[in-house]
Amino acid sequence: MRSSCLGLRPELTKRASRLFRHALLAHVDGAIRSSNAQYDDPRVLERIDVKILQGSPGDDGWKVFTLDYSVAGTPLNAIITDKSMANYLQIFRFLWRIKRVESSLSLLWQRTLTTSKVSK
Repeated sequence: MRSSCLGLRPELTKRASRLFRHALLAHVDGAIRSSNAQYDDPRVLERIDVKILQGSPGDDGWKVFTLDYSVAGTPLNAIITDKSMANYLQIFRFLWRIKRVESSLSLLWQRTLTTSKVSK
């Protein structure tokens, strides 16, 4: 998933108003196909979706992107309640912020290495 996040970076740095769900979903599908998740039950994979949250003016894709998991229909909606999905969203947002920091640090490290090679 590391390379997928790097591939998403150009999309996520755009203003939230310039994001398109289908473009983000294509990246998520690519990440699934390039990971062990591709072997999961197709019924599970079909439930994964991308959601673009309502942002404030000036927000970028990092702040409004989220993964969604549809639990419509029985028996899942009896087990996974709206409250548990709200908890999932909070956890996802926290982990996504950590992923953004990792991405920023990775980019900074790459630039540092490049700069140090050029200055030698």
